[in-house]
Amino acid sequence: MKQQKTLKETKSESIIKNRKKSKKLKKKEALLKSKELNNKNQKLKKLSKKEKRRIKREQEEKLREIENQKDEECKKKMKLVKYFIVVDLEWTCYNPIEKERSEIIEIGCQIVKYIPEKRKLEDVAEFQQYVKPVINPTLTKICTDLTGIKQETVDKAPTFKEAWESFLVFLNKHNITTENARFVSWGTRDFNPVIPDALERENILPPEPDGYPAYFDLQYEYSLFTGKYCPFFKLSLAIEECKLDFSQFGGSHHSAIVDAKSEAGIFKKMISAGWDPYELVNNFEIKNNLANKNSNDSSDIKNDIS
Repeated sequence: MKQQKTLKETKSESIIKNRKKSKKLKKKEALLKSKELNNKNQKLKKLSKKEKRRIKREQEEKLREIENQKDEECKKKMKLVKYFIVVDLEWTCYNPIEKERSEIIEIGCQIVKYIPEKRKLEDVAEFQQYVKPVINPTLTKICTDLTGIKQETVDKAPTFKEAWESFLVFLNKHNITTENARFVSWGTRDFNPVIPDALERENILPPEPDGYPAYFDLQYEYSLFTGKYCPFFKLSLAIEECKLDFSQFGGSHHSAIVDAKSEAGIFKKMISAGWDPYELVNNFEIKNNLANKNSNDSSDIKNDIS
């Protein structure tokens, strides 16, 4: 009986051991399967990230293509440009307390013609007009000290509407169109928001059918060309770097006509140093909130420059 018990015991022990082994094997198999699944999931995740990156790359390539197409179109249009209208304005100081916009008190302009085969700019004509402010007709001391414009000068000057009409007649006289010309400014403030604000205030509609020529920021282009990469590069510093002087243009800094001529001088220096305006792609449209509005006074405004 004892022997039989021992046999039974041994059998039961072996069964228990086998069960334990099978359990361990099952656990191992389960662990291996879970590891395999994890590896597969990770691979799937990696593939999805790659896919996302691929899609992102494709989107970026498409955007680059669109931008390149726009740049090429802009360059094609630029090759039709013969005239550059360098414009500078003097305006009253902005009053942040009363939230009043600046009013133009002087328009200065120098038209130059680009001759690509000679890589030079030739002076064509200049325009200067003082303007009478109407919201704040009395100039501040800061304004008169900075610009040198006297109160009696603006008191006798025409309003902005009259001055702008004269300016457009001047441009029309020199056959300026949206295709053959570009406005040029030192910084963007003159063309955004000062001119659009003045146009809207006087209810002046854009010329039909094409509006105004586009403009570009000479200040920005100069900073890029010279490696300064400063969008707010001072005109006085640029004049100094180009070995020019405001006095050679007939006056001092912060006179609109003197500054316009000075900016044209910088423009000439850039072209003689190798800058090509036909490679320019940073053109901006003059904003005009009245573009889609009807005006009863539009027939009285002689502002067609096309």
